[in-house]
Amino acid sequence: LSQEEIINDMYAGVISHSYYRSPTLTGTYSTVKTRPSIVVVEDGSGTNAIGNRLRALGYNVTVNTALTTYNQVVNYDIVVFDQYVWAVTKNAMAKDCYDNGKGVLTAVNDTTTGLYPILAISSAYTGADTLTTVGYAAHPIRNGWTTFTGGEGNNWYPTSLVAGAWPVANVAASPSYIGIFALGGTGKGRWVHIQDCYGNASDDTAMIEIINWLSKGFTNAYKAIDTFDGYADDFDD
Repeated sequence: LSQEEIINDMYAGVISHSYYRSPTLTGTYSTVKTRPSIVVVEDGSGTNAIGNRLRALGYNVTVNTALTTYNQVVNYDIVVFDQYVWAVTKNAMAKDCYDNGKGVLTAVNDTTTGLYPILAISSAYTGADTLTTVGYAAHPIRNGWTTFTGGEGNNWYPTSLVAGAWPVANVAASPSYIGIFALGGTGKGRWVHIQDCYGNASDDTAMIEIINWLSKGFTNAYKAIDTFDGYADDFDD
């Protein structure tokens, strides 16, 4: 099939996620109208760490840290709050975007519980911060990767989440510490939080799957055959 035929079949609900996914983005989003539109509204690194990696993967990324409300990002598919090693500051905006159906990506959250899906956070862990998916049930964003290296030694990790949030990866050496989680709900958007900062090419496969899922990948018409790891997808496609 040509790229155009693959895209058309995807929206008609004919092909599966595994056919559409690729270990790299090259050639995956070849048509502008099918490529998710991403805006970065927080940039704690000062170097656009997440935005630059996403651009390197071929995504359409705008950076505008002056934006502070949902109404200002209504024309984007995914809103990124990248605080690198600090706490997300636009918590109300992130929640508003999620409540209004946007894809939300947050990273990191330092020492606070002010970010909506996080109920409790702990600093007791002091070891290496490699994350692993081992021990958690399957989720669509887990496709093709089992570890996430992060980019800094963040010793603060969520230990309790709101109802419906799905832990995806934890600290390999201390599984009670949650490093990546996903949240979706009927009538809402989708939210992925990465407690370690992202900027390493070694984590690109994970990020591609995260962006696929946040962009609601694959439309309502596609829901009937959307499966992952042998389980029916009930993540509100």
